[in-house]
Amino acid sequence: MVWQANNNNNVLNIFIDELNRELNCALKDKLVVSEVVETQRREETEIYKLPDADALALEKGDHDWYCFHCHLGGQIVKCEDCPRVYHLECLPEDRKPEKDLFVCPTCHVSSIYLFIHSLIHFYLDCGFF
Repeated sequence: MVWQANNNNNVLNIFIDELNRELNCALKDKLVVSEVVETQRREETEIYKLPDADALALEKGDHDWYCFHCHLGGQIVKCEDCPRVYHLECLPEDRKPEKDLFVCPTCHVSSIYLFIHSLIHFYLDCGFF
């Protein structure tokens, strides 16, 4: 157990248990790193911090392992355009994948925006407006 409390309050104990579970998962997934440091009293204590940005960088084609919507693991679908993944049940009906191709809601909205933006510039460049 990472955190301990000297309180018999069940709610506090449940919170501490959940906090420890989440911290251990974050450590296992390397989303948080720990190190032992010496305090001013010359005692050793464990601290937690975010890893360097390079350690978190995804390679092209890599995807997250947890759902972008609910932040849980499980059976997921991968976006073709970004590292996001989703559970089918976390997607709106109109964004569920057709066959093997899946573009997440964020990328879908971005692509519509880019299309409209480029269309407006095309018409402006051609003198239609």
